[in-house]
Amino acid sequence: MQGRSKNHITKSSAIATQLRDDIVSGRIEPGSSLPKWDTMEELFSAGRPTLMKAMAQLKEDGYIKATRSKGTFVHDRPPHLTRFGLVFPSHPSIAYTGMGRWNNFWEMLSRFAPVIGNELNLDIPVYYNIGTGLGNDEERLEKDLSRQLVGGLIVVAHDILDHPLLRDTCIPIVLVSIRTQEIKHPQLYVDHSSFVRGVLEVLHQRERKRVAVFTDRYFAFSLEQEPFHREPVPKSGNLQSINASFYEMMRSHGFESKPYWHLMLTPSSARNVARLLFDRPREECPDAIVVADDNLTDEIIAGLIDAGVTATDDLIIVNHCNWPAQNYPMLPTIGVGFDIRDFIRCCLGTIIAIQRGDSVPKVQLLSAQKQPSEVRAVQEPSLVHELPAVP
Repeated sequence: MQGRSKNHITKSSAIATQLRDDIVSGRIEPGSSLPKWDTMEELFSAGRPTLMKAMAQLKEDGYIKATRSKGTFVHDRPPHLTRFGLVFPSHPSIAYTGMGRWNNFWEMLSRFAPVIGNELNLDIPVYYNIGTGLGNDEERLEKDLSRQLVGGLIVVAHDILDHPLLRDTCIPIVLVSIRTQEIKHPQLYVDHSSFVRGVLEVLHQRERKRVAVFTDRYFAFSLEQEPFHREPVPKSGNLQSINASFYEMMRSHGFESKPYWHLMLTPSSARNVARLLFDRPREECPDAIVVADDNLTDEIIAGLIDAGVTATDDLIIVNHCNWPAQNYPMLPTIGVGFDIRDFIRCCLGTIIAIQRGDSVPKVQLLSAQKQPSEVRAVQEPSLVHELPAVP
């Protein structure tokens, strides 16, 4: 009896897989009725108990729905069309340990993906720690991929694309990154060059002259890699040279600056560096600060306060930001950055376009904007390339 039960389970799984493949491929369309029980028994050479197990599996997965009076139908919204995953190589809890990989951009993606999912009537499961062996999300992702419970993935780090679960899947993947090496998946990221242009506009409008710039290593790398510069930073393989080129670009726009006012920092060093920079007579200090990485903002402002800078001082702080995060720094800032909701909508739109067989650009960049004083509930995406509409 044990062997027979196992054979029945194997047969029912094969039937469920075949029907699922037919639905995903479009051979059986959403809303279509499935054949009568007698017809399916003959079609699959299977008995009623085996078919019932297969139907139960498909119903549990959201592929079919059944009524006593009308029969069994393919669900109008099967998971491969309405469920798209967001994949991270680490977990938000790592942000509080001082170890590992997590940042404000990833935090915003993880927070607002379910919000945009609800807006678009989509389900956006989030998978953490892929590639680390920690937690059970790898097992959950493996199950969802094997049963085709997700129709596409947004992957936030290029180095986990080599993970077997991601390398071997055939569903659409959008990579949240800009890389130089050849990658088969479409890539989408924020346009740091447009951030620089937005910052320059603010500085000119506020008639600033002496400008200090705080960046991180990834911001400098991104400036070098982005392919759509209108005013490109000269390329170099050395990150310090990239920072120096940024300095020269600021000077070419009429700003007074000094090489040691262009600093590539980590959050752990930002507070002390900011304090040292302003621990001198005010006439020797910058009259504007650009913070090109929002992971540095809180520490830099803390360092300025340590140095005695107040809100009444003639200093403006222009900081990179992602909204609609509610961030209230202790000194006034002018935000230039990106609406994270637009970014998520664009990722989802790209996946849906691929599913439809439409062509999509290899690289798409979200353009920076000045942060609105009141963030609107809905905002149209501003992209270098026009993206497909999300249904």
